[in-house]
Amino acid sequence: MLDDQSRRKYSLPISIAGVVVLLVSARFGSTAVFLIGFPALFIACGIAAGARTPSKIPNRDALVYVGIAVVVVIGVVLYAFHSR
Repeated sequence: MLDDQSRRKYSLPISIAGVVVLLVSARFGSTAVFLIGFPALFIACGIAAGARTPSKIPNRDALVYVGIAVVVVIGVVLYAFHSR
């Protein structure tokens, strides 16, 4: 993928690409923004800042991250139904 030298060299274009994806997904509605735009922006900015690329994260850690995300989504949905 990108080594540290290339990552620093291309950090601005990678961040701009994330913002562009966010803006393009905004044209398709709020669902696209939350499911495509924000994740793409966060991943692009993370990679530009020097974070590990998603393909280099160990599977065990990735499963923990997905589990946490699922629990948060379930909590938000339950809160939304309960607050009505």
